[in-house]
Amino acid sequence: MIRKIAFDKPNADLTCSKYDEPSFLQAHPSILTLTTPTIEEIARVIWQRQHDALASDAISHDVKWRDESIPSRFWDEFLLDAHAVLLLLYKKNIEYQNTRI
Repeated sequence: MIRKIAFDKPNADLTCSKYDEPSFLQAHPSILTLTTPTIEEIARVIWQRQHDALASDAISHDVKWRDESIPSRFWDEFLLDAHAVLLLLYKKNIEYQNTRI
């Protein structure tokens, strides 16, 4: 699914070619066009950012995404955060569509 999202900073330099990372992003002045990621994809990126910030000697440094030795409620928190991100994107898309009418 492709969505266009208006940004508060219309002059932000967000232009990416389709070959840039992340590959699903393409931007044009104040519009971001993307294939809507899944909740799982967003949750994993949130976890990865936090995991990458861990010290190499941290107890959970060697934990992998969705490690079954960790209770599922831990992973559910990342899914809830991801759901909030998608909800925000959806609301911003609706606001943008309403300003275009």
